[in-house]
Amino acid sequence: MDHTDLLAASPYHVPAAKTVGLMWSDTAGDQTVFEIERSTMSDFSQGVVTFYVPTPNVFEFFDAPGLSGPYFYEVCAINSGGSSTPWIYLGSATIS
Repeated sequence: MDHTDLLAASPYHVPAAKTVGLMWSDTAGDQTVFEIERSTMSDFSQGVVTFYVPTPNVFEFFDAPGLSGPYFYEVCAINSGGSSTPWIYLGSATIS
């Protein structure tokens, strides 16, 4: 799968719920799952948590990290041929 098939939109913060919304689009349409990584570091070197969106053609995910601070997100699509590389950076959001 070609990583250029994924297009990211900026994360948005829902302050009252301390939630981060993520959106992306996939022009390939052959994914079976999306893998999302959240990190407390922009280089994804520590504090990494992995989430899976197991429904094809769902391009939105909500995360409630729980603690205040900056969070960074990236996504890859997975199908029977493997995962898209490199990861697509979705952006960052700060929970206060």
